[in-house]
Order: sequence, then structure tokens, then C-alpha cells
Amino acid sequence: MPQFANIPLGWSLPKRKKHLDDLVATKGSASKYSYKLKFQGRQEPYPVYVVPLDLPKYRLENGRTQAAQEEYLARNTNLREDFFRADRESDQAQLVQHQLLYEMLTKNNLLSYFKDTGNKQTEPLILSNEGYVVNGNRRLCAMRTLYYEDQEKYSHFANIDILILPVCTLKDIDELEAYLQIQEDIKADYSWISEACMLRARREQHGYDDEALSRIYDKPEKEIRAIFQRLSLVDEYLKAIGKEKQYDLVEDKDYAFKQLQKGRQQIKDDDTKELFTQLSFALIDHSSDVTGRLYERIPSLKDSLAEITKRLPDEIKLKDATSSSSKQYDVLGAATVKLSPITRAVTELQDKTKVVDLVVDVMDGQKEKTRQQNKANSVLKEVNEANTHLKNALNYIVESSA
Repeated sequence: MPQFANIPLGWSLPKRKKHLDDLVATKGSASKYSYKLKFQGRQEPYPVYVVPLDLPKYRLENGRTQAAQEEYLARNTNLREDFFRADRESDQAQLVQHQLLYEMLTKNNLLSYFKDTGNKQTEPLILSNEGYVVNGNRRLCAMRTLYYEDQEKYSHFANIDILILPVCTLKDIDELEAYLQIQEDIKADYSWISEACMLRARREQHGYDDEALSRIYDKPEKEIRAIFQRLSLVDEYLKAIGKEKQYDLVEDKDYAFKQLQKGRQQIKDDDTKELFTQLSFALIDHSSDVTGRLYERIPSLKDSLAEITKRLPDEIKLKDATSSSSKQYDVLGAATVKLSPITRAVTELQDKTKVVDLVVDVMDGQKEKTRQQNKANSVLKEVNEANTHLKNALNYIVESSA
């Protein structure tokens, strides 16, 4: 990764505010052109101004980077939990945000677009009246990175087009970010895990309930709740494998967690549900050793649980596997599940390689058994059809001879 310590990451707040206020005071006479934007419920043209590349600060509450921020804090335990929230002007937090944005650019191969000198800025960055980038954080990161790598080659990024929002609430900015996220454009989509973490942050840090999130992000409340449930499973999975908050590990496993979520909803018994969950976690964690698609394997796992449960005690050398799960009650009277010895043993097992091998073996055996049964049924069907044709032919002969 390039070194970013020498890249200017925003003027001081008083200096930014004065410059932006002076531009607004011109009432558009200093603008380059106008840009239509839907904000605070109204679609209006906003003047676009030209400012130095160094002026804006990144918006640390940016939804796209929420998951990356949580992962960064999990990897850097010496930092405070509110590292990205305590001081939006912090040079250190701004530098880390630049690094996270750069990682996103390279991961999605978006930096190559800006490396082509024929590609100039086509849309203004949207800034709050205090100079924080509400929309365009990744574009700003790309322009800054390239400009300070080669100021002559990328001189066209020395000054940038910006749009200045009027004084507004945090809710207004969140709703604008959501609206722009929904719109189709050339920018990469949010990953499913980034979206989930962003929605959780909006709920926990800004106090939005499911109804508000549903309205702002144009998603049914049922879907909002499902996203939170899936994120809870992801957090449980990452904690179980000792990689808490490392959300990049599950970016390509959305369908697997959807199938896990669906399977859990179909299982009524709490102990069986927990066993299914832990075995699914094992399959996801060992996905490179499992043939076939995970989102197909997990439903097959649910259908094979009875046979897997029979064979697990021998595989994990569990002698006492006869106790069934039951409910206990805590001091407040709330029901808690007492796990069966099998489920508890699987949960506590550090190396689940043998368990995964067993699970795959049972699933493949069940699949082959089903295939053979279908083949036998097909043969039987053909025999019955042939027998019917033979009877019809004999009846025809008899009738013709009469």
C-alpha cells in the first residue's frame, strides 16, 4: 500500500467554513454550473463551485466504510471503540479513513478508471456546509492518491467540483446518502455486509427504528429485520472461528448465510437448531475443502441432520450422547436451552475437520441414495408403462380375434 502520511486530508474547520461560506455568499455568481439534487424532499438545482483538492474532510460516518471501520478496530485493539466517532477532525482518524477507502478502490478495481487521464471529474462531490464529504468519499480518495503520486500527470485533480449543502440535520444527510445509494450509477454497489453494518450503525448510533430504516432505505421492514438477523449470525460465526469483526471473510458468502437463516427458521427444536448452526459454521469455515456450492450444501445438511446425529458420537469420541436437550430457567424465569452432549461437544470442538468430513460424507451418501431411489423409481415406472402397453396389445389381439 502507498504511503499516505504526506497527503493533505482537509483544511481546518474554521478555514473550510470561511471558504465555503464565502462561496455561498456569492449566491451562485461564482459557480461553474448547476447540478440538480433531491434533498430535504425537494429536487432543486444547486450551484457547483471549484475548490482546492485539499479542502474537504472525509465523512467518517460514511455508510460504505462502516464494516471496514469495525474490522479495523477489531484488528487494532489499542484504539478506543469510538475512534471514528470521537473527533471527526482527527488527523489520525482521517488518515485511517483514507486507507480504508483506498483498499475499497483497489479491491473493486475502481482506481484504474481514474488512472486514465482521459477520465475527468464528471459529477461534483457533495459537501456538508462544514466541508465533510457526504457523497464522493472514494472519488476524493482516488483523486488525492493519484495527484500526490504524480502532480504533473494528474494536474486536472488539483481543483475539484463541489456542491455545498445548506445547514441541515444528521438525519437529512443520512436520508440523502440512502437516496443516492439507491440510485443507479457507475459507482460500485454496497457489499451486503457493508450495508448490514451501516444499517446497524444507523440504528444503534442514530436511534433509527426498523420502520424509519425501511422508509429511508426503501426496503420492507421484514427485509430490514432479516438483515439484522443475518448479521447476528455472521458475528456469531466470526467469533466462533476466532476472527471477530473480520467481515471481509464473508463478503462472498451472502447466499450461504441466507440458507442458514432459512434453515434455522424451519427447525423448531432449539438444540437441533443450534447443532445445525454449528455444523453450518464448520462448512462455511472449511468451504475450500467442500465440493459444491455452500448455499446448496446447507439445505442438504438440514435434511441429513438425523443421520449425522447418529454418527457424530463415534466420530468425536463422545461416550455419553444419550441425554436429550431440555429447557432450564434462569433467576429471572427466562427459558434457556440446555444443549445435548452432541451439540455441546460440536460447539466446543476446536478442530472440526473430521466433523466436516463426516457431514460431507453423509450428505453425499444421502444424495447418492436419493439418486439410486429416483433411478429405481424411473425403471419401475418404465416397467409399469411397458406392462400397460403389453396388456393393451393383448386386449387388442383378443378383440380382433373375436
